[in-house]
Amino acid sequence: MNEQIILLFLVLIITMLILWQSYRINDFNVEGLIFGVRVPEKYRSESRVISIIKNYNKRVLTLTAICFILFICAFYFIQKVYIIIVYSYLLAFINLYSCYLANKKLKIVKKNIGWEKKSENKVYVQIGKGKTSRNLNLMLFYVAVAISVLGFLITISRLSSLPKMVPVHFGINGPDNWVDSTTFTGKLQVVMLPLVSMICVFSMFFSAKIQAKKDNTRFNGGTLTSLILKKSFLNKSMTQMLGIISIGVSLMILYGVLLVVGIMKFNDVSNFIFIVITIGVIFFPMTYLIYSTKKANQLKSDSISDEKEIYNDDDINYIGGIFYYNPNDPANIVPKRIGYGLDFNYAHILGKAALLILVAVLIGIIIIMALFNI
Repeated sequence: MNEQIILLFLVLIITMLILWQSYRINDFNVEGLIFGVRVPEKYRSESRVISIIKNYNKRVLTLTAICFILFICAFYFIQKVYIIIVYSYLLAFINLYSCYLANKKLKIVKKNIGWEKKSENKVYVQIGKGKTSRNLNLMLFYVAVAISVLGFLITISRLSSLPKMVPVHFGINGPDNWVDSTTFTGKLQVVMLPLVSMICVFSMFFSAKIQAKKDNTRFNGGTLTSLILKKSFLNKSMTQMLGIISIGVSLMILYGVLLVVGIMKFNDVSNFIFIVITIGVIFFPMTYLIYSTKKANQLKSDSISDEKEIYNDDDINYIGGIFYYNPNDPANIVPKRIGYGLDFNYAHILGKAALLILVAVLIGIIIIMALFNI
């Protein structure tokens, strides 16, 4: 019963997090983007634009509530983690679908008002590419790497002295999946835990490095001063956020390693500590995004001047205002249209392959968890 309560609490956290991100989807930039449509400052408070935002919020809230009710009904009969994963996928789909509909309606308003006629054919770029990435503070990542490597070394050193049956998965009530450590498959499953930690940490490390180089050298959707301030701030803040998340993930997996190899014993105290770390890793990005949003808006308001707003209509290159599709752009990796981070140019082979792999992984997770009855 306790495990079901914890899982429902986790579902509530996931629901609140995704719903909050859906509501704040237009606040994570100072580039004049509303549902992926580039809107000049003059028209961002226009009544038809505000109406589309309100209808989007209502749609997201209604569909999320319906999805939550359906989840409760399904979870009553199937109390498994993969049901929660499916629920999370549905919430993400609701967000994407609602954003897509709002994007279509906003483009109709754009056509009726005709603000695309204000677009200029100039492209503003930043000179000195790469300086930002060299100035990044990567100390947090080094700490995370050290924790991940420590977990790997502990696992290797204890591998030969492990008992025959070793727990590799823990539920709320204790170990619920065991492997035979004398077999190759069993040893591989034990070693995979710290390896996953290292892969996650290095992925976030390289993501931060690439983001610093790619966070666009082109300026659009604001004054030049405000956009330069925004770029500098986001590079630093996103690096810090990814660094702290990587430490959280490495600590969480190290804790699991210590339980698997028998250095720590599973009890109420160890279970509580693990839950606290997990909730921290989930809640921190949300808290940090709130801070980043406020800071980005402050940078924008503080830089108000007589500078001319840069507006270059590039909406045609984005499907639904989300997916970048531009065969004329040789870049394979580009900044996200909505939110922070990087995305692919889906007009190229790399982008299409990445999308297919992502879909396969998402479906594969559900199939594997269902087969193993997780």
